[in-house]
Amino acid sequence: MNVHANLSRAAAAAASSLLLTAGIGQAASASAPTDPAIAATGQTARASARVDAMPGAAAKLTWTTKKADFKTAAASYAYSYELPQFKGVKASVAKAVKAKVKAFFAKTAAERKQADKGLTAETSACLSGSTPWAQAAIDGDIYNNRYFSAFLTRRGLACDTNANWHDELSLTIDLKTGKAAARSKFVDNRKNLFNMEVLAAITKAGDFYDTAYNYSMAPAKWKKVDGWRVSASGVHAYLVDDKGAAYGYLVKWDRVLAPGQTEGKKSTGKVVYTCSDFDVDFDLAYQGDLVKAKSDTVTLYGVRGKAKTILLTQGGKPYLWQLTFASKTSKQATTISALFAC
Repeated sequence: MNVHANLSRAAAAAASSLLLTAGIGQAASASAPTDPAIAATGQTARASARVDAMPGAAAKLTWTTKKADFKTAAASYAYSYELPQFKGVKASVAKAVKAKVKAFFAKTAAERKQADKGLTAETSACLSGSTPWAQAAIDGDIYNNRYFSAFLTRRGLACDTNANWHDELSLTIDLKTGKAAARSKFVDNRKNLFNMEVLAAITKAGDFYDTAYNYSMAPAKWKKVDGWRVSASGVHAYLVDDKGAAYGYLVKWDRVLAPGQTEGKKSTGKVVYTCSDFDVDFDLAYQGDLVKAKSDTVTLYGVRGKAKTILLTQGGKPYLWQLTFASKTSKQATTISALFAC
């Protein structure tokens, strides 16, 4: 299910849908202003200690609204956006993060003025029956008392072309050093395992397909998400359509393979895949949270985590398999099945 998320307060009344999300959970005390339809998931992060926390008092995040209405040669735009305010963070770092957010959102006025340059209300596409508009939204939080992580969007309807435009930014900053942090700091995406979990979240949400068989039919775009951020609940992945509407999907920490979680002692096992009148033997290997299932013809990978059933992928292909354990914490799988025609 999709609901509106984190629209700036001034823009919320003017738009039909800016940031669509599924399953997003945030700490209520530290998240950007949120549409009342969104409920926090209350999930506890299994991986909150995967990256070093910042010592000292807890970093705190609040938000202020910046009203930034502007005019172009052809139209007037009501525009505002949210800016982060920090406590317990080095002043120079807090200032730099705020400046990055402001710079992204402030580009809208300059871009629209340039696009509308030379137009008049009489000659522009504004007379086609549509009213030009511009909006900004930010979905963000402080993770592990150290990282400010956010997904920012700008979108609108252009006066010069009467077409939709949009722009997005994923921003994760280490509040201790002031440096940007890449997704690889938090996610090991070998064999496209993270993207596979994004695909599972898409399917579970029912946005495109709602049956296990149709995992293989979900949009190819799942292989490369348009944006991301981290929170106590997990890693949020975003897909953006051609009109700038962003769909957000939560991959809980339990389903994320983190850097360093493929180390340690390796254990092995076996399962048999039964299909109609033939059987296929799979050799299993477990190392950390990485699971490998290998037959004579195919090699599959998955994330163990704490679940009774997990998905397996061949890497870059969306045809998924499922491995079942006796319980969420069992060390050996009992059965393997394919989520497509036998």
